[in-house]
Amino acid sequence: FPVTIRLCVAGSRGFNGGPFVLHSLFPATKRLYTMKRQYFAIIDTETTNDDKVLDFAMVICDRKQRVYHQCAVIIAENYNLDNLWTKQSEQGYFNPANLTRRINRYNDMLEQGSRIIRSVNVVNKFINRCIERYNPVLTAYNLIFDQSKCANTGIILDNFANRFCLWHSAASIIGHNKQYLKFVLENHLFNNPTEKGNMTYKTNAEVVAGFINGRYIKEPHTALEDILEFELPILGHITSKKKWLEKTVSYNWKNFQVRDYFHA
Repeated sequence: FPVTIRLCVAGSRGFNGGPFVLHSLFPATKRLYTMKRQYFAIIDTETTNDDKVLDFAMVICDRKQRVYHQCAVIIAENYNLDNLWTKQSEQGYFNPANLTRRINRYNDMLEQGSRIIRSVNVVNKFINRCIERYNPVLTAYNLIFDQSKCANTGIILDNFANRFCLWHSAASIIGHNKQYLKFVLENHLFNNPTEKGNMTYKTNAEVVAGFINGRYIKEPHTALEDILEFELPILGHITSKKKWLEKTVSYNWKNFQVRDYFHA
């Protein structure tokens, strides 16, 4: 029978009286626990204007992109969709003019059940149970960002024994690949020049996942969907490479200058 973790919180908002249920996709067999398999915990967050987590997701998976557990919640303590992070200078998705559409999307997810509202305490219980069972390696696409927002919110990530930044690994393993550079050029995936004239090419999750999948699409910028559709394929691709972790170095914008890799 499938393994089920049930975490119940009395009076939790946004859920119709039932338990917070997270289903395993694989049966609890003796072999699952005894075989040597490396697990990963991919996290993603969407944040508020005061730098806290509003939308939190975590997926427990392995190198083959098999998903064992997943969690996708709106943080009860920060449940104010009007406070979703926006920036006036942003021209695209995060511009304040797009806020109503983002709010409507979250309301639809809450109504359909793809999001539930849960407290920080429940999230921490889920994280700790996953650590106890799987001892996963923590990762995120820009891990420093997600760690800091989780810390501001009270989501505890300190108990993970090992961690790495998926963005840094992707940039290290894929970012200078000739085929990747061709993909960037064909899709014109460049960042705007800075005031000092520095211009980098993109290595974000949209671009890297697009290269891996052979099709460039925009992230929905909702936590669980970003993991499953973008970060999980990147993780699978990166961890299939030999000595991928040893080859990972911290991202440095100076090593991704357009002038060094693209010439007229």
